[in-house]
Amino acid sequence: MPSRHTLYVVPHTHWDREWYGSYQLFRTRLVRLMNRLLALLDRDPEYRTFNLDGQTIILEDYLEIHPEKREQIERFVRERRLMVGPWYILPDEFLSSGESLVHNLLLGGRIARDFGHRMPVGYIPDTFGHIAQLPQILRGFDLDTAMHFRGLDPGGLKSELWWESPDGSRVLLHHLSNIIGYSDSAVLDADPQRAAYDLRALATYKAERAAAPVLLALQGVDHSEAREDLATILRVAKDTFEDIDFVHGSLEDFWEALKAALEGVELQTVHGELRDVPRTPGGMNFLLYNVLSSRADNKLQNARALNALERWAEPWCALSWAQGIEPYPQGHLWAAWRWLLQNHPHDSMGGCSVDAVHRQMATRFEWATEIADALTEERFHLLANDLDLAAVRQDEMALVLFNPLPWARDEVVTVEIDLPLHWLQKQAKASVSIPPPLTLDSPYAEVMAQRTHAEWAFGAPALPSTRFRGLWVRPVDGEPLPMEILSITETPLAAALASGPRGVTEVRRVRAQFRAAIPACGYASYAVSVDPKPVNWSRIPRNPNCLENEYLRVVIHSNGTFDVTDRVSGQAFMGLGLLEDGGDNGDGYMYSPPPFDSVYTTLGVQPAISREGQGTNAEMVRIRYAWALPARLDDARQRRVSETAVFPVTIDLLLRDGSRRLEMEVTVNNCVKDHRLRILFPTDLTGVETAHSAMQFDVMSRPISPLPIHPGEWWVEDPPQTFPQHGWMDISNEAGRGLCVISEGLHEFAVLNTPRREAALTLLRAVGYLGARQDLTTIIGGAGPSFPTPEAQLQRPLTYRLALLPHARSWHDDEVWREALTFMTPPRAITVEGHAGARPSYDGWLRVSGKNVVISAIKRAEDADALIVRLFNPSPSATIAHVHLALRPRRAALTDLQEAEIGDLPIAEDGSVTADIPPKKIVTLRLSGFLGDGSV
Repeated sequence: MPSRHTLYVVPHTHWDREWYGSYQLFRTRLVRLMNRLLALLDRDPEYRTFNLDGQTIILEDYLEIHPEKREQIERFVRERRLMVGPWYILPDEFLSSGESLVHNLLLGGRIARDFGHRMPVGYIPDTFGHIAQLPQILRGFDLDTAMHFRGLDPGGLKSELWWESPDGSRVLLHHLSNIIGYSDSAVLDADPQRAAYDLRALATYKAERAAAPVLLALQGVDHSEAREDLATILRVAKDTFEDIDFVHGSLEDFWEALKAALEGVELQTVHGELRDVPRTPGGMNFLLYNVLSSRADNKLQNARALNALERWAEPWCALSWAQGIEPYPQGHLWAAWRWLLQNHPHDSMGGCSVDAVHRQMATRFEWATEIADALTEERFHLLANDLDLAAVRQDEMALVLFNPLPWARDEVVTVEIDLPLHWLQKQAKASVSIPPPLTLDSPYAEVMAQRTHAEWAFGAPALPSTRFRGLWVRPVDGEPLPMEILSITETPLAAALASGPRGVTEVRRVRAQFRAAIPACGYASYAVSVDPKPVNWSRIPRNPNCLENEYLRVVIHSNGTFDVTDRVSGQAFMGLGLLEDGGDNGDGYMYSPPPFDSVYTTLGVQPAISREGQGTNAEMVRIRYAWALPARLDDARQRRVSETAVFPVTIDLLLRDGSRRLEMEVTVNNCVKDHRLRILFPTDLTGVETAHSAMQFDVMSRPISPLPIHPGEWWVEDPPQTFPQHGWMDISNEAGRGLCVISEGLHEFAVLNTPRREAALTLLRAVGYLGARQDLTTIIGGAGPSFPTPEAQLQRPLTYRLALLPHARSWHDDEVWREALTFMTPPRAITVEGHAGARPSYDGWLRVSGKNVVISAIKRAEDADALIVRLFNPSPSATIAHVHLALRPRRAALTDLQEAEIGDLPIAEDGSVTADIPPKKIVTLRLSGFLGDGSV
């Protein structure tokens, strides 16, 4: 050690809000911890500071029980004796979206400032690895430091490093010890003298990797309370050791001193994603990468909630506010975000908690989605009330379609059309004449008809029928379009803007598909009428095992696999859609095949294959398997049992006219245990060594050959065999052959290192334990307590939405992300009666153009009457974004992620705003002072 070091001792607790106990169970412990901590801070001025784990939700949870403590907490936060923020919750970064991470920091920063101070440190102590763009996100919130535990093997690295995002943004990173992490001084000896020697030993250990003589001791661990004799320990340490300054400080104090000490020091740099497993002897910073596929049900719910908030509720509420239709419901939207973010901690979203936690998560997902959908539908109806639908006839209903994407779409859409029963009755009465009363001169046929009806109907009068079998749809100013009815059901409907007796309407819900054109971030109106007879549109009959449109040809084999030929490039992908099922004796954290595994596929399984529907605008084939699989692992958890259970799987293949992608809906009814189910798509891209996957504000390159474990190398956790994705993965070569696999709510994939280069997506892992079983083959020791979690076996139906997109160039040349967003965000629709109004029946409010310009958010600014539009460029090349608004802004500015202005942007004569976006960059625009009315 140099002549003198400073050791900052930072007391803290790492607060898992829920994990091996439920939220309410852990909150009882939190209340006790906070009561004692506040009392300690009140009575002992020497106890300088305590770190509340970087997340402000702790304050909300505590004050809900003790609201009278708020003033006291505010005082300690202002005095920097309680350190809070910058997060709302500590998130799992790979399973959150980019926007949810931004909203997390927005909310956490706002709460912290409301209490008096935000800790300016990117504190991420226990997350299961870190996304590549986190440094850029942190810098967008004026955070220039970060500290973490998992995802980086120290090797020859110092503990102080630069961490750089793909766009070049960087933060100063402190890598916590890979052995003792964020709890390096949690278990100091009970005797103050011995505890002082513990701190001395820790300082010596930390100095070995330190790039400066400023060291850190984190005095705390999961759910630990403040140690009340810490001041005594530090006094003893100061008196005993003259070569070390012992300071009871905050992380803010530590970073201030560390930055000063690092002036002029050349530091190493780590780049992008941090997903290392421990390879240095003694390493315990497990990556635990199979949390990507645990509790598939929660992950599907998360995808739906994120889509409802990010793609529908926030944009439509913001655009409706800008158009003067309805005030922006900021508080209501934040209520939805709160419920959703509360599901994003790493142990919650990771799927590695007890069953009660994941049941309660389902409710929070439902609440977030319900709020988002209700706010969206209200805006739809408020807009529809003002539309000019006078061209809709008395025998028609208006169908208004909505598109949240910033580009126009012209495609075959599948929508639900709600036809009120009272309206159907009115149409039926208008189409049927009531028979006149019988007289002595009535024709014999009329007499017999009425008397026969009276006899068979017990005297009830003849009434017109509301039943129908056909439907006509047309643009309000156009001719009927080919349409196909997929289903007709009866259901009560809760009206969006009505209460009381008028709040519920009985409807016939028609699920139908037809080709529709909808402008960017806009709406289009159609007229719908019913026909008692079927309406058949002619279609050339196809081969029963073939789907075909102008772009793709799909041939289904007798075993249920299928070939897809790109009719434009001529490339063919053979044997797609193979299912693979193997044993899993792992837990919520890790996949682990049993030592003597049996892996089954559907190659030899004979499914039932049927053609569905008329094929008016799209063709569909249904493939149904009754697959016999081993029921579970044996009692020794060494192999799968010989007893089998029938595992039903249904795969619907849908090819829409004019579409470049083949859509899939896969439904399984999971009735077996201890297994992993994957779906495989052979690409035959032999020799390709990398794939790509969409990530938070980025697209990442992924190796096909996993990192090897070299002889003599330390091993505690297998190198990752699977990789994260957020919406799609892609594999392509330079010879004009590429396949993009789009999926909703599936986060784990691999490209198998075989000659066929199969893209393999994990559909589910069914396991029975939270963690830390000793029979795993992929990790030594494991993580978390070994609580039984029978509900993690997922004995229930699950439905997945996927799509396949063949393409000829790279993912960024062909902009595959555009097809992915189009697939994952289908249009929505409402049905209303025709009426006159002031707004046009067809309009678009916002359009964004530019190569590889991806829109991430449309929302109102947090603190001003301005529209926020967030864009990013995931490609390796610079691009230019053009934003066109129907209402022209008077002012445009660039902001950071916390919406603080950076500089002005010019506004073109046509009202559009242009912004340069370098490779991998996130750009936020602030548009204000809207004037005029126009269309984009």
